[in-house]
Amino acid sequence: MSRWVRRLVTFSAYATCASFLLVAFPALLLGALVLDVVRPRRFVLTRTLAFFLIYFWAELLGLIGAGAVWLLHAASGFRAQDSFIARNYALQRAWSQALFTAAVRIFSIEVAVTGSWQGTDRSPFLLLVRHASVADTLLPAVLVANRERIRLRYVLKSELVWDPCLDVVGNRLPNAFVHRQGDARDIERVRALAADLSEGEGLMIFPEGTRFTPAKRRRLLESLEQKGETDVLRRARRLTHTLPPRLGGVTTLLEAAPGLDVVVCAHHGFDAVRSMADLLNGRLVGVKVSVSFWRIPATEIPSDDSARIEWLFAQWERVNDLVAGWEVPGKQGRG
Repeated sequence: MSRWVRRLVTFSAYATCASFLLVAFPALLLGALVLDVVRPRRFVLTRTLAFFLIYFWAELLGLIGAGAVWLLHAASGFRAQDSFIARNYALQRAWSQALFTAAVRIFSIEVAVTGSWQGTDRSPFLLLVRHASVADTLLPAVLVANRERIRLRYVLKSELVWDPCLDVVGNRLPNAFVHRQGDARDIERVRALAADLSEGEGLMIFPEGTRFTPAKRRRLLESLEQKGETDVLRRARRLTHTLPPRLGGVTTLLEAAPGLDVVVCAHHGFDAVRSMADLLNGRLVGVKVSVSFWRIPATEIPSDDSARIEWLFAQWERVNDLVAGWEVPGKQGRG
């Protein structure tokens, strides 16, 4: 399917959903309230309905904003590229902040952050984020990019282009939408993102490549054992709450930009929601999201390939230990 056909399909679908929810919202709200009273689950249906109304309208308003940004760019004769990029970053900040704030308030989510991703200056960095839920894709934007006006470049899975705002604005900015398994073209796109990072910029990637679940971990361990990859299998077995980092993406970026500091983001809480059923069962309501950052200067990152792999797995063991500690009340992960 071509990009423009896909966009026409998704734009029409999102506009239809947004309009339907707006028109039918009073009736849907009444029905959700009745069901929530009959089956008390902290008003989860009412909360979910309210969030989806905001989500679809955020998409629609985001697309209107993207159209306005394009018209301003066209009025300049398509010459003011810096202003065009700056406006798209501003639009991205507004969209991501609106969705995250709505989720936090509607579902009564508590977010606790420890550590710091910031260095002594605004030098560029590589941000490695644990991946456990669709919701955690907003964490880098809200906790890093939006607060300090950092221009983050994202490595994201190609399926996310079915979200209209991510498709339009995300493809205007320096990001890479890659396939799950990746190919030579994906690797080159990722490498290109690190080529010209400057002050006030960063690059974000989910090293695990996909969301963690116990079932995915079991399948991955079985696959490594069948392939006879004993070294990776040995390291992967130590990771009980994360998937092992895929070496290709991270090592490619470190090789392309060896002077980058690395920031690691461990988090836990959004793991509770991995499907629509989890959301409708109220597993997001009142959840505590714990987030921890730490920054490693470029001078402390090994340049030797084997030492760099050991270093990367050591960072991910620290992530794993923190998540394990957060899952047990009163227990602390290794910080």
